Amino acid sequence: MRNQIIITGSEWMKKLFEGERDFSRTKIVGEPVVLQHIKEINDYLTMANLEREPLILDLADISGVRAPELYAPHTKARGIRAPYADFGRAFLSYSDFGPYRNPNGSETRSNMVYVTFDNATMNSVVLRGAVVRGISLRYADLSGSDLTGVRDLETSPNAGLAIYHNITADDAVKKIISRKIGLDNRV
Repeated sequence: MRNQIIITGSEWMKKLFEGERDFSRTKIVGEPVVLQHIKEINDYLTMANLEREPLILDLADISGVRAPELYAPHTKARGIRAPYADFGRAFLSYSDFGPYRNPNGSETRSNMVYVTFDNATMNSVVLRGAVVRGISLRYADLSGSDLTGVRDLETSPNAGLAIYHNITADDAVKKIISRKIGLDNRV
């Protein structure tokens, strides 16, 4: 098992453009290069075959990374740490954020405004306090996840189509989920 590697956003972008896809156990630190170069990154990722060669961020730490509008479907980010990251309007459908040798699951308390997580696996993800306004969760599996304090879930157009088996959530979030899936107060 390899130890965590610490790289800057510039180093990450250079490796990505050289064809590297596996950033497992990587901590991205420093400058806001991802935000500054999101158009170039998205142009590159749009042309890549991410279904066959996905980005792999298993057990990575991308705390505070700003990547709004990131195009990265099929990403494997099991056990990722991403508190205070900004993924507003990102496209992350068919991605896997489930637990992976991480007893706490993925920690993703971050800005996920209008993110598309359709068909994503998000088992045991910690979304505590995340802002999820307009989030798309069509057929996303949130089983075992912690949704305590999630904000703006009521604005999700399809939150009722997600799977919420054995979630942890405060009463306000449970009521929203109940309404969305048509059960009223039985979550």
